[in-house]
Amino acid sequence: MNLWEARDIRKNASEAYTIGIIGAGWISTAYHLPILHNTEGVHVSYVADIDYDQARNASRGYDAEPIEIGDSLKRLPDCDVVVLAIPLGAREQYVAEFADRGTAIFSEKPFAVDEQMHRQFLDTAELIGCNYMRTHYNATVQLRRALEAGLFGVPDRIELIEEGKTGATGFGKTHFQTSSEQSGGGILLERGCHSLSQVLTLFPEYDISVTDADITYYKQLDAEVSARLEMSNGDTLIEVEYLISRLRPIGSTLRVDCGSNALVTDPFDPSDQLRIEPLSGAGPTLTFDIEDTAATTTHQAMWLRWREFLSALGNDNLDSETETMPEVTRLIDDIYEEAQ
Repeated sequence: MNLWEARDIRKNASEAYTIGIIGAGWISTAYHLPILHNTEGVHVSYVADIDYDQARNASRGYDAEPIEIGDSLKRLPDCDVVVLAIPLGAREQYVAEFADRGTAIFSEKPFAVDEQMHRQFLDTAELIGCNYMRTHYNATVQLRRALEAGLFGVPDRIELIEEGKTGATGFGKTHFQTSSEQSGGGILLERGCHSLSQVLTLFPEYDISVTDADITYYKQLDAEVSARLEMSNGDTLIEVEYLISRLRPIGSTLRVDCGSNALVTDPFDPSDQLRIEPLSGAGPTLTFDIEDTAATTTHQAMWLRWREFLSALGNDNLDSETETMPEVTRLIDDIYEEAQ
């Protein structure tokens, strides 16, 4: 059966999951609300925000109650799952509140400011996940399968380059991503967590270390980060060149060198097809067909991430360690520390 036909994600045959959304910003209105509204076995019961008008506007057309978040989180209604689509700087009290209720938590990325907070959240909440949806991108899925099967030999080098929004970002002075207190960090934490989650998903059996790192700051937030990493599984050592920037146009590339070939894709583009390029430059470039069980749009990737989370929750086998990927947070910590 085609994956996209499996739309029903229910707790049981007669009862739907009720979901509350905390934060009525762009990520909720553009993604979570339309995706969940069109998923069988799910009902968005409310949208809450500190700005009631924003909550009301977001909830229109979704049969969801708009709620203004006041001084007490105790007044927020109960639900089966709560979405935390709010800045990192505001999440701690929400994790504590909903963990105390036994409510499952689906958090937007990045999951935590650092590994200490990551562990605190895991210790507090038994059922919690993070929206690392890029692991469902078409080329990422294909690359993982190719590496697992050893189709092109043993990898020895990785190049990971990602371009953030360059020039004017469109973020005003009050936007949380322009505040270190609210965002927790700059481009490495806010955006780099996504591409790093892709790489760490490709090499789950490898230990990773940071050998060198450099950061360029802009208005107290990291705006360009370069790092040299090493990944080892005892038998194989892979060198990783990493660069992420919002200061200049650098493009986005994930390149894995294996023997005489390079496996190449754009980590930011869900529709990009995996390519096999000869390192010698001689010979044709081979392109994989689209995988019909992987995502070619961001909405599909997020739906698959929701499906994965709710399926694990319904089967009582949700592993919060796997769901939140502490190895991503730890690696970001190590890059920041090495750069200091």
